[in-house]
Amino acid sequence: MQWFNHVKNYLAMKPLAIFNATAFFRDIVSNYFGNNCSECKGLVQKLIIMADSDKNGNTSQTEAIWFGSLLLTQETFMLAAMNESRSTVNLNGYCGALYAVEKVHISSSYLVDTSKAFTDFWGLPEFAEPIESFFKDILGELRNNYTWFETLHEYIYIFIKRLRQDKVPSLQQRIQFILGSLEMLSSLVSFQYGEVMWCDILYENIGFTNTEKFSSVKLTDLDEVFSVRKVFQNVSKNDNKKCATNTDCLGENYDVGLYYQHACSPYCQNTSLCSHRPQKSNLGYLCDTLFFDVIFNPVVMALSEQVMSNRIGSTIYWILNDCAKSVEWKTIGEYLASIGTVHAKFRNVTIMLDMDKN
Repeated sequence: MQWFNHVKNYLAMKPLAIFNATAFFRDIVSNYFGNNCSECKGLVQKLIIMADSDKNGNTSQTEAIWFGSLLLTQETFMLAAMNESRSTVNLNGYCGALYAVEKVHISSSYLVDTSKAFTDFWGLPEFAEPIESFFKDILGELRNNYTWFETLHEYIYIFIKRLRQDKVPSLQQRIQFILGSLEMLSSLVSFQYGEVMWCDILYENIGFTNTEKFSSVKLTDLDEVFSVRKVFQNVSKNDNKKCATNTDCLGENYDVGLYYQHACSPYCQNTSLCSHRPQKSNLGYLCDTLFFDVIFNPVVMALSEQVMSNRIGSTIYWILNDCAKSVEWKTIGEYLASIGTVHAKFRNVTIMLDMDKN
């Protein structure tokens, strides 16, 4: 319904005689990247071409308004702006308010597939259905009454996975995911129309387009990918505001898309004043959360056929520990160099793993 309202409003505001597609898309682009984007002329032209749905070389007013109205949502704009980028899924086409994107075969949550609830013992043979019902009823009650339920969940989850002889991705595959994610991040930082930040860093928002190569990582959910300008604009709304907790720094007018505990949120400093920037860079946030969990997730380690040596484990730990401290905002060149350094260190880990095999 929102899309139809946008189309209706634009048609009412822009009579045929004065409609200008270039100005129309320039206004949309400036809303995301500001008026000082020197490269955004190219993006405007790119969007005009994408709006030409019948591919006749001429973008009509109707085509521009239909496509432009679709771009008023964060995700579709970023999909269009980053189309054909190696870091995001491609926008394959659209029809009205609907659009199609490149297929992603596997979500990255597969790497640490520990999210199955006790109510989802899929894959058990039929004769085990009474056992399944028992677990659902009894353990469901435990979950409602005891804080140690999650620990119990892990142990039983491991037992079920071993019973089914399920395998988890190898350490080499998990490191390939880290390498691919770092390459994806480099693409976001060096985006030709301005650096962008990924604000909802979650497994389910990235996936693999190649089921054999875990390094072919792509961002699949772009509704919380913002320009750095937009992020700092939101964070600065509560700069130096007095606070006791991080939630105090959000403010009443804080954009819903950039909410608490996400990578782009402001935080309460030791001075009891709200920060003027997010607590970590995307690099630091990735190392501190997803990358650490990919390597050291206790359930994955318990199910892995490959035992991680102390030498490998300590090396990875210190790489991630140093990387997680990446909080200072640097020039794009310095930022890319930092990402490259972490990438090179994990490349060395893969060499160490190969040497251990031999």
